[in-house]
Order: sequence, then structure tokens, then C-alpha cells
Amino acid sequence: MVMRSFGGRVGMFDYVKDFEIICPNCGAKVVEFQTKTTACLLETVTPEEASPFYSDCAECGVWVDVDMIPPSDPVFRVRVEGVDQFITVDRTGKRIIDQGE
Repeated sequence: MVMRSFGGRVGMFDYVKDFEIICPNCGAKVVEFQTKTTACLLETVTPEEASPFYSDCAECGVWVDVDMIPPSDPVFRVRVEGVDQFITVDRTGKRIIDQGE
């Protein structure tokens, strides 16, 4: 078992407000994101303050990690549980194809 320390606030996090995307796995809406990159005092923060942040899809259950790609707001890197690569999506969950793909 791997134990991680998050500044002594075990189980604490902050909520990410006003953010939702479409699950790249099943197409359902993913909401209620959390982050441990901010103060972890159960406060509400913006996606810009919180990156990276995470949630699970209520429909298919996969874990969704989201990381904003500066300066291209609102473009996000999304990793879906069980997939060993990131995909790039816009806020609607639509995949963005890089020129190199």
C-alpha cells in the first residue's frame, strides 16, 4: 500500500465550481470535481486555481483526471482510468486532434 501526505489534511479536498465535461468513455456529463492542489479546506475554487482536478463518472464509474493546458483556455488534458494516455478535449468533451496525430 502506498501512503501519500497532503499537508496533514487526510481526506480533505476543495470543490471545483462551475465545471463539467462529457465523459470521454461513455458520453455522460461528469460533474462535482475535487482537487488537492489548493488549501484542502472544503472550499470552492475555480478550475484555473485547481488544476489538476478529478471526479468519477456517475454513469460508467471511470475515474477522470483533468488538467488545464495553459494558455489555451478552455482546453484540457483528460486521463480516463485504465487508459495509459491523455486525450485533449474542450469543455464539451469533444476530442481535439493535434496536428501531429
